[in-house]
Amino acid sequence: MDFDDEKTKLLTVLVLLITGFLIGLICDCFRTVEPGHIGVRVKFGKVDETYLSPGLNTKTPFVEKIIQINKQMKSVEKSNEVLTMDLQPINAIGSLSYSLNDPLIPKMYENIGEREMLEHAIILPAIQESFKSATSNFTAENLVKQREVCKLEILKSIEEFISISSEHKELDGLIQINNFAITDFRFSAQFTDSIEQKVKAEQDAEKALQEKERQITEAEAILESNKLKADADAYKIEKEADARAYEQQAQANASAFALRTNADAKAYEIGEISQAKKDAIDLEGASITTYPDLVKLRIAESWDGVMPKVTWGGTPLLDVSDLD
Repeated sequence: MDFDDEKTKLLTVLVLLITGFLIGLICDCFRTVEPGHIGVRVKFGKVDETYLSPGLNTKTPFVEKIIQINKQMKSVEKSNEVLTMDLQPINAIGSLSYSLNDPLIPKMYENIGEREMLEHAIILPAIQESFKSATSNFTAENLVKQREVCKLEILKSIEEFISISSEHKELDGLIQINNFAITDFRFSAQFTDSIEQKVKAEQDAEKALQEKERQITEAEAILESNKLKADADAYKIEKEADARAYEQQAQANASAFALRTNADAKAYEIGEISQAKKDAIDLEGASITTYPDLVKLRIAESWDGVMPKVTWGGTPLLDVSDLD
């Protein structure tokens, strides 16, 4: 009886072991690759060039190992102690954003290792060497003024460094650069003080120039105002003179017109009187011819009735004998 019990226990244990082994075998046939990752197959220490995409994947149980490598965009920051063209020491911090090309990730794992090893082997040295190379072409002052130009030179140098290094590892095209930025330039305290003093001097000079321009502008405005006032006064004087001249001319014209009118009236009056006298004379002459005694009548009309005291011989001026 005891023997049967022992046998039953052994069989139970054996069944449990076999069941556990089968469950483990089945479970080891599947691997889930996380989102944003690539699954690299490693069989007996050899890397398979094919890769597993995110999701549920199958593998050879107990033989293949799946290494998950992050393929998402990642930023790497590097602090660099470099010298400028004028030998000013600066601490320059650069940040590089990059991602990996999926088909080359298995080769990367085989030739370099995981992503952190790739960064230490290629990316960080590329940033450091590129900073040294580029900043040596600029003075410390120009690094501040031409930061964008310096950034483009550093980026170009990084791309060249990564391309050469990747080509040696048969990984050309693995690293895809998404963006690069110079996050900070840290200068020595002495240089920073000199820059601040220079900036202050430039600001003071700019302020003095603006003040000078303001004073010049005000002076020009005053001069222009005075000129406009003088022009207005001259215009006013000119118009007043024109008005006076016009008034005097009008008065002269009126006086001349009055004189001409008076002269014309006088001449007309004289002409009329002369014509009347002429007509009277003509009429009287005609009357004398018609009435010869009219002369005697005129003499009688003008005689005062007193006889002359002295007379000479001849016919008297007025013969009154015929008046009886």
